[in-house]
Amino acid sequence: MTAEERRQVHRRTLEILMFADPANVDDLAIDIQVMNIARARFRSREFATTDEVRTTLARVKVPVKAIWGERDVLARPSVEACFEVLRLHHPELITRVIPSAGHWVMYEAADAFNAALLELLKVG
Repeated sequence: MTAEERRQVHRRTLEILMFADPANVDDLAIDIQVMNIARARFRSREFATTDEVRTTLARVKVPVKAIWGERDVLARPSVEACFEVLRLHHPELITRVIPSAGHWVMYEAADAFNAALLELLKVG
């Protein structure tokens, strides 16, 4: 593929998996995705099918807080189900859900994400 064809593949990946609104995918997002893929050290798809995160959570000894995009298609079967997994070992979990945002919530809804992050840093 040409460089432009590869960029279009990255754009489509962002549109399908990372952003709730495909119109929010811009050139900077594509540049970041290109760099992320080039620097990846493991295959995240295979990792995502393991229970590594679930089993490791038991060893985490600090309060856990989470910010999620409401429309994160990778939060399976739902965002709330992801929170329930976190609560298994961390019933103190404090969460924030950013409306109309996807998996790249911190990029797609930066202002809302930053406000939620600042709020969570003050809690507990």
